[in-house]
Amino acid sequence: MKMKKIQHWIEYIALVFVIQLVRILPWRWLYPFGGGLGWLTFEVARIRREVTLDNLENAFPDWNEKTRLTVGLRTYQQMGRTSLEFMKLGTAKKDDIIARCDITGLELFNESLERGRGALFLTGHFGNWELFGSTLSYLGYPSSGIFREQKNGLTDKVINRIRRRSGAGIIPLGVAVRGVIRDLKANRFVGIVADQDAGRDGVFVNFFGRPTSTPPGPAALALKTGASIIFGYSVRKSDGRHRCVLEPFPIPNVKLSKAELEKQILQAYSTRLEALIRQYPDHWFWMHKRWKTQPPKE
Repeated sequence: MKMKKIQHWIEYIALVFVIQLVRILPWRWLYPFGGGLGWLTFEVARIRREVTLDNLENAFPDWNEKTRLTVGLRTYQQMGRTSLEFMKLGTAKKDDIIARCDITGLELFNESLERGRGALFLTGHFGNWELFGSTLSYLGYPSSGIFREQKNGLTDKVINRIRRRSGAGIIPLGVAVRGVIRDLKANRFVGIVADQDAGRDGVFVNFFGRPTSTPPGPAALALKTGASIIFGYSVRKSDGRHRCVLEPFPIPNVKLSKAELEKQILQAYSTRLEALIRQYPDHWFWMHKRWKTQPPKE
């Protein structure tokens, strides 16, 4: 227990140090620095490198080892840049943050506000989802996000402080249903990232040709509240900025059981996300054990 506390303090001090370093760096420097950080993590520290390469091999069985290594490295470099950009959100000016994203599809948010019922903003660990969410909040769209608490309480407070700086609300995963219902009634947008393993409580849908345990939350909340779903993603541009897209996400209007409707919604989400990943394979979080949970054997 004592060693864990020491480790948590070391992680906290390191995070605060990097945040202060990033504070004095211009945005354009985050691209090479983040790429270098990703290279060190992939080639030297090799943190979750085998998980990443195994996931890539299963998702793209026709790729050779050289291609997997190339995409694996690029993925870590993208995550390095994304991480530094997130830390920059804690100190950067509002206008500078907004200028990092070119957003299309904002009429979907405007229409939801006019209806007065808010909406669920569904995305994935793809591109820079944190920057996208903060930009929407800075643009004046009342938003909250569902987040899982970090094991390290010290770093969790720092991370959530950065998220709240834009005016966004934080909904802990454990009380998500109450928080989402409250915020939707207040005509707010609730961000949900639903592309990580959900264990035995998940709904199994097809993702890269494999049964994949997917969090049922977005589908269950949409059906329970009647809220619309808006899908969004961001793609890094050659200049380091981001192309952010909002898309309509129609909910099936058919007579099915609640469980069947939930599965259809989650399958549609997974299919759309898979298409994006195939187009930009280095933009997704391959370090996660996405297929850890498998359906029970018959």
